[in-house]
Amino acid sequence: MVKQRCGWETRSRRPFGHHPRNYAHDLRSRVGELGTGIVEATFCFIVFFTLVMGVFEGGLYMKDDLAVANSVRAGARASSAVGNELRADVYTLVNISREVTALNRSSIVRIVVYKPSKFGEAPSASCMAGTPVSGVCNVYTTTSMKQAVDQVAEEADALADGRAPDPAKLVFGCKTTSPDRFWCPTTRKVTRTGTGAEYVGVWMRVKHQWVTHLFGSSATIDDQSIIRLEPRAE
Repeated sequence: MVKQRCGWETRSRRPFGHHPRNYAHDLRSRVGELGTGIVEATFCFIVFFTLVMGVFEGGLYMKDDLAVANSVRAGARASSAVGNELRADVYTLVNISREVTALNRSSIVRIVVYKPSKFGEAPSASCMAGTPVSGVCNVYTTTSMKQAVDQVAEEADALADGRAPDPAKLVFGCKTTSPDRFWCPTTRKVTRTGTGAEYVGVWMRVKHQWVTHLFGSSATIDDQSIIRLEPRAE
């Protein structure tokens, strides 16, 4: 269209791509591009979020796994050092209690002190399920750990005060109701003769709770450590 104004000839111009015949097509194209961009951004966000949460969950799992590994090794070292002393399992549980500070105590399912015949041998199915077996294993819980800590503290206080320990706090000692009576520490072989000193194993099960539930609600962490008892005689 040509217009005449003040002797000058001018032309009416429309923005590029906005011809009436192309406007609807351009609008549909732009809306389509916007929708595609939103879908792509959403997909990338989901992938990125899942990756970040996976790293977060993996870090927490590794923390608990390392805590369990350190705990069973500390317990096995204590069992080996005290040998066949009456309160051997007391000191084992006290050592474990010191190492599990990084764990939520409620996540500990059970601890088993057992008699393996060689390195790498796991406890029997009964022991792992929580049933003590005579001459084979003792099974403990977080309550047992607290009782062991309380017993050591009570014996130390009684010695310092020059009095007899409170019998109610002396839970261990292979008595008829003691949790260590099934494989009593005093029956463990610590001599060099024959096949040598026995092995002692410490096994622990922990239920790790997933925070984001990306991998379910929980995962079970099992670990064990086996060591030979320190010989005390020929």
